[in-house]
Amino acid sequence: MDIALLGLGHVGGDVHKLLAIHPEFRVKRILARRPRPELGALFTRDMADIANDDTIEAVVEALDGVEPARTYVLDALRHGKHVVTANCRMAAFALEELVRAANDSAVSVRFNATVGCSIPWLIHLAAAARVDPINVISGIPDPLSTSIIDDMTARGCTFDASLAELGASVKHPEYTLAGLEARDTLAISASIAFRKYLHPQSIDTFGLANLQPCDTETIGRRHMTLRLALQARRTQAGGIAAWVEPTIFQNDTVEANTKGGSALFICEGKGLGRHMLAYTQKGKDMTAAGIVSSLYDLRRNAMFLTGDSIEGRLDVNNHTERHSYYVRSSTRIGLPARALRTRNGVHYCITEPVSVAHMHALAAAHLLRDPQAFIAGFYSDYQM
Repeated sequence: MDIALLGLGHVGGDVHKLLAIHPEFRVKRILARRPRPELGALFTRDMADIANDDTIEAVVEALDGVEPARTYVLDALRHGKHVVTANCRMAAFALEELVRAANDSAVSVRFNATVGCSIPWLIHLAAAARVDPINVISGIPDPLSTSIIDDMTARGCTFDASLAELGASVKHPEYTLAGLEARDTLAISASIAFRKYLHPQSIDTFGLANLQPCDTETIGRRHMTLRLALQARRTQAGGIAAWVEPTIFQNDTVEANTKGGSALFICEGKGLGRHMLAYTQKGKDMTAAGIVSSLYDLRRNAMFLTGDSIEGRLDVNNHTERHSYYVRSSTRIGLPARALRTRNGVHYCITEPVSVAHMHALAAAHLLRDPQAFIAGFYSDYQM
């Protein structure tokens, strides 16, 4: 199979090296942003060289961000080429039109490498959704945030100090720690689970950037553990609720025991019940392996998404989902709450159950008055 590679950075470079030991695939073109004399005739800056080459069957997209990756991928699909991508942000924002373009050209777009590195979470989810209505998906998707929380808890160090040590090898840690990578992961996962497109910007999102040692200390004293978690679920009214936020779990839960460097994905079906996939990231990033695995799936026509897998859009309603929140702020939260303590003008409290939509709106307003404010939801009903 002749393929083209878009991008030769961290992921693209790993893919290029890995393909050298897989003779079933031949890299015919590599698109890069800057000149790469060592590539010789493989190098191009012009996507048209790839789109118009009828011998190229598949395109591997390994760029950053939404554009120009989205434009390049759509161009490839419309020219009848299969696409494999590891670009979580691009896939989340363009998923609806990518699937439509692939269906129109009778080719495949595979984005299972965008989530969970090399574990088959999205493949598993797509298979489950075909045979059983999925009611809930949840998880701890990000090894970096889990590592930082555990490091702050163990050493009592600041967020910035932990990030400087643990996030040095991450290209865009701010994207991850603001909760945006988890948000995009949820958008892709929920679109597959519920078979309709979930736009990332409809997901209420609060990240970890304001986490302080006093927060991990306060939560730890209650014999609980903090994690950055995602969740989407069908509501009793027939809609979908979806959010990403720091979440407090009882210490005996599987989520609390998903330790630094690990990730966890869970889905709950009507008939199949609750099942989960987890991985621990040690050593080299496995994203390139996930991409090459997807290329092999293409060669053997393995099913991923069918033409009717994602039709229409999901409407998110987070007003019916309610739970208690831990809040730290220099201004009063304006909700019924039990005070934990006040120190140096900063208030710590646990609210009574409040809707996710209302709490995230309050948090956004609070950040204008107190840019260091922090919230974390309790995973289950917390007894005040």
